[in-house]
Amino acid sequence: MSRARKSIGLPVICAVVIALAGVIEPQTLAATSSVYLDQAGLTEAVRPATFRLPEYHSADLHTLVNAAVSGVSWSSWGGAVAEGNGQALIQWTDAGTGLHAQAHATVPVVVNASGLHACGGVSVYTSLVINPAPGASVPPHFAQVQHDGNVMPCAVHGGDYIAGRGERHNPDGCFFKGLRELVIRPPFGLFYCAMRWEGWGGNTTTGTGVARIGFQQYGLRVRLSRIRWCSKWTVSYTQETAEVWGAGKALVGQGNVSSGEAARLKALIGLSGQPHKSVHEAMPGGAGCAAG
Repeated sequence: MSRARKSIGLPVICAVVIALAGVIEPQTLAATSSVYLDQAGLTEAVRPATFRLPEYHSADLHTLVNAAVSGVSWSSWGGAVAEGNGQALIQWTDAGTGLHAQAHATVPVVVNASGLHACGGVSVYTSLVINPAPGASVPPHFAQVQHDGNVMPCAVHGGDYIAGRGERHNPDGCFFKGLRELVIRPPFGLFYCAMRWEGWGGNTTTGTGVARIGFQQYGLRVRLSRIRWCSKWTVSYTQETAEVWGAGKALVGQGNVSSGEAARLKALIGLSGQPHKSVHEAMPGGAGCAAG
């Protein structure tokens, strides 16, 4: 449970307010008024010249196919449908090549991005399809890599987290990791557990849950804001304020916090008379978030 970031002292009885201002510094990407291709990992998400499509694996693993598109020139962008032309390198292994060999072909393609949505106030294309250019020879297995399943259906992230996804199967689990790893009481970091969110996907969302710091548990309130498109996660909140409340309750046993204990700890949030301490942190760059 050790975290390696900057440490912040925690008094025995306190409410610690951690304000992450400018959580992720802007990179040299287009402004948020632009339309983005909502695919994680792109160096360029506005009129991307290169991108990969997801690999295909047959159930018996005897057929493997991948595709990489390059040299894309977009004739339109920003409307309901964007269209461009490029080259797709298709590589495959199948019964004809044998399991230890690979065939490949390059084919000119027409690229279509569609499914335009305003996702957390950020305009994104949520569907991507490639088709062989007119008159082009279609290589084997092209249809298996024609659609990009990595394009997100308009999901607002908090880093690598989406509210409710993990909690659907484990309501009291510790899935949200914060927008930055913080060591509150060395060597122990802050773990966010049993989170429940209001307004996720809006300009600002507030979550309450349990903070685990070492072998102690506290009430926790988190506010996330400033939605941007980020190459690492796609559309994401990039500013966080986390409040840790209470004197701390000893963690007993292993595993998730119980629902009853979570309720008791959440009841500490916002109690009057609690002293508090504010710490402001600026996150380093690296997530490739667009400027506001």
